[in-house]
Amino acid sequence: MKITKLEAIPFRMPMRETVKFATGQLSALDHVLVRVYTDEGLVGQSEAPSRPMVYGESAISIVAAVRDWFGPALTGLDPFATEQAWARLDRVEHNPTAKAAIDMALYDIIGQAAGVPLYRLLGGWSNEVELSHILGLGTPPQVAEQAQRLIAQYGFGTLKLKAGIDPVRDTAMVRAVREAVGPSIRLHIDVNHGYSSLVATRVVPQWEPYDIAWVEEPCPGWDVRGRELIAAATSIPVMADESCTTVVAVMDEIRRGTCRLMSIKNARTGYTQSRKIIDLCEANGIVPVTGSQGDTEIGAYASAHFHAAHRCTASGPGELSFFLDTEASLFTEPIQIRAGKFMLPDTPGLGLQIDEGKLAHYRVA
Repeated sequence: MKITKLEAIPFRMPMRETVKFATGQLSALDHVLVRVYTDEGLVGQSEAPSRPMVYGESAISIVAAVRDWFGPALTGLDPFATEQAWARLDRVEHNPTAKAAIDMALYDIIGQAAGVPLYRLLGGWSNEVELSHILGLGTPPQVAEQAQRLIAQYGFGTLKLKAGIDPVRDTAMVRAVREAVGPSIRLHIDVNHGYSSLVATRVVPQWEPYDIAWVEEPCPGWDVRGRELIAAATSIPVMADESCTTVVAVMDEIRRGTCRLMSIKNARTGYTQSRKIIDLCEANGIVPVTGSQGDTEIGAYASAHFHAAHRCTASGPGELSFFLDTEASLFTEPIQIRAGKFMLPDTPGLGLQIDEGKLAHYRVA
């Protein structure tokens, strides 16, 4: 089997409401559907989210990278040769989500060729995903009401709070949400680099009475010493995300010993690099957590297969329900969430059932 071509389809999915966080906001998801075609008729698919404020990519740049660099580089290659594929992708610097989408699309082909769903191919630990839903910024009463409503509607057992703009408001929000949902719901907080380390060392310890499972990126990613000071100032474990976006960066953070949890985002490291990160985490007692890249259902499915496949990720929640905040579904049958979980299909590969009419409607060009 050989790769014959790559296709990049940009689309824009509006949000139900603008989602705000410390480093920006999203009123729509400007993503790219990547398709890899083969000479045997199998087509692999995945999603590349553009996040210019984090990775410097736009939908336009992702399309150009796939068309001008990565498509020609992979044409003629066996799609099973994922290590060779990644080596060819790495001839070009940066472009992490474009590379990751291609990598996951190759695994989609491999799963289809093998006749098994990817969660089985990648490890087979489980076929279900426990979800952690991300709450938006708002007044403390608004966020507390949102938390209660989502728990009642979907049965979430874990919620992620956004902080990093106003420490007084943030602490009031943490208190309001904990009082609203009770002690049984797991809460974790993403500061999105919004505090200086000086502020974070004062504010984060104030959250300890509210049983916070972990705090994510409490200061700018470059402030390595700041993370160390924050970790020393609080009993709440610190998680790394955008400060550790590569295998090398993860290893450096593990050597420092500051962060006890590590966010794994398949949308930026694919499956090939994410498996290496999971191995590093397991070997060093670090807890890997499946993070959100603002995925539509396409990206949610791709990450859910990886999450469910591995014991260390499947034992906790994954941030894979962001698609609930989008205007519509691109699937022929939307994902169904029950008791805070969704089940993966036994369809070979990723099992994506994309409605081509809906895709055409939201396509940008």
